[in-house]
Amino acid sequence: MYCQTTGDQEFLSDYGAELMLEIARFWASIAHYNPERGRFEIHGVMGRRIP
Repeated sequence: MYCQTTGDQEFLSDYGAELMLEIARFWASIAHYNPERGRFEIHGVMGRRIP
């Protein structure tokens, strides 16, 4: 969104693409495939329960 809004292609080529790749690697490293459900899940995430 930043690059689309500002047109800052230099940021995308210098930093943005690498940043997105590292974020994807992080999420992939903590996801585990659950064959019973046929999907990937991230365990140990705590959310706020709304009464």
